[in-house]
Amino acid sequence: MQRNGLKKSDFSDFYCAENYASMGIMPRLSVLSLQGNKDWEGNKITGKTFLKKVTNGEIDIIQLLLCLLEETGSAYCVIGGLAVNAYAEPVVSLDLDLVVVSDRIEAFYKSAQSRGMKVQEFEHSFNLSITGSDLRIRVETDPRYQDFISRSQRREVLGYEMTVACLQDVLRGKIWAFSDETRRKRKRQKDLADIMRLVETHPELKSELPPEIAAQFN
Repeated sequence: MQRNGLKKSDFSDFYCAENYASMGIMPRLSVLSLQGNKDWEGNKITGKTFLKKVTNGEIDIIQLLLCLLEETGSAYCVIGGLAVNAYAEPVVSLDLDLVVVSDRIEAFYKSAQSRGMKVQEFEHSFNLSITGSDLRIRVETDPRYQDFISRSQRREVLGYEMTVACLQDVLRGKIWAFSDETRRKRKRQKDLADIMRLVETHPELKSELPPEIAAQFN
């Protein structure tokens, strides 16, 4: 079924950032180009509704996350691909990365567990997920990211008001991620695609790229 030129397949996993990066192509549709249209059920498309459809969201996990951060008094900032969306034409990913101020991480962790969220711990991060959403939340605990919080700012991302790392820190985090050779190839390809999105929108950032990444733009 098709409405206003939009097919149900336009909301499939093909559109997710990790998939377009792994195939070496940019997405065929942007969230901005979809907003104001209607989906195949006749509902008006917003950033929130589009993200909910892509993540099979039976619950609004992002709103739950924001409530947990507020309830625990946890200063934070969003990093990663979702933060890139605050500074470049947005695309959808199934990942949400953030940094929580170190002295509130334990309280936030326990609060997430008490709300039924599944927690998986890793060396420098822990992941949160919940039944009813395919969105994966990753809390970065590497101390290098703590300074990002003090330089962060309030931004609207896909219809949500949240605290996002500043432009330079979003790029810095993406460079760190891409430079980590222990990460899976597909993840590093997504990091590079996000760096390209930022530099294409903000050409002045190219001078901040390491030579091995800057060479990718030639």
